[in-house]
Amino acid sequence: MRKQSNAIKRRLSALRSLAPRTKSSKAKLKLVLPPRKTKSAEKPWSEQYLEEHAVTVEFAEANNVEIHGDRIIFVKHHPLSRARLDSSRTRHKVPPIGKDGKPMKFTQRHGEGFPYFPAHWDWARIFTDPAVDIFIVESECSALAGAQRGLVVIAVGGCDGAFMPGTHRQKLHPIFSEMVLKGRKVYIVFDADAKSNKNVHDAEQAAAKLFSEAVR
Repeated sequence: MRKQSNAIKRRLSALRSLAPRTKSSKAKLKLVLPPRKTKSAEKPWSEQYLEEHAVTVEFAEANNVEIHGDRIIFVKHHPLSRARLDSSRTRHKVPPIGKDGKPMKFTQRHGEGFPYFPAHWDWARIFTDPAVDIFIVESECSALAGAQRGLVVIAVGGCDGAFMPGTHRQKLHPIFSEMVLKGRKVYIVFDADAKSNKNVHDAEQAAAKLFSEAVR
């Protein structure tokens, strides 16, 4: 035991001899901690929302999306003329209350909606080439995420956006009449709540029926 105790004492003495000498009779070893990292400022809600939907800010801005701190504005352009339309859809961080007393996550500018065509694609070519498969979705973010990954996706802005207004889901939106649909593969991919939301489910089925008839 005594030999082991003496060995430990010798090791401690050796360690003390390595420490810088101070005025104190006994040298002290101090633990130096790295500086504490400061948290970076949180990203604005709008940027977080895009990232959560697999869309980069740069790609969104290149596709006619106006990004503000508390809202995201999807500006609509005609796919063939590329002219800016007096129509847009806005996603709000804090939804305003509608006339029915319910919060509105999205608001529509000026009248009836118009589908959102990401500027990433050459729509003039796509409209005339039935060999190009297209996907029909509800959300503009889904269209952007698809485009960023090489898929040709059109967002209709809600489950009723694929139809001509006032036709009770009996006719497709007029813009689709300008597209060569015969022989084209069209995939209808509405939001996941189509399984639990009857209104979305019925709209998805109605759109599938109309597009199926158009591609024959």
